[in-house]
Amino acid sequence: MIAEKHDRNFLCDVELVGVTDGFGFVAATSRDNLACTCDLLTKRCGENNTVIGTKFVDTSAEPCYEHNVPGT
Repeated sequence: MIAEKHDRNFLCDVELVGVTDGFGFVAATSRDNLACTCDLLTKRCGENNTVIGTKFVDTSAEPCYEHNVPGT
C-alpha cells in the first residue's frame, strides 16, 4: 500500500490484522507486508509487517482484536 487516501475511519485508518472473522468470514493473518501509511493512524497487528508511518495505535491500550476462530 502506498499513498492511501483514507482518513478519520472508525478506530484507525489502516489495520494490519491477525486472523479475523470480523468481516463475516475467516480471513487470514496479514503478514509480510510493507505499508507506507505516512500520517494515517495505523494499527500494527499481524505478522512480520513493516510499516513506514508516523501515527500508530498503542496496542498495549487498544489490543489487537482477537477472534475465537476454530483451527487458528
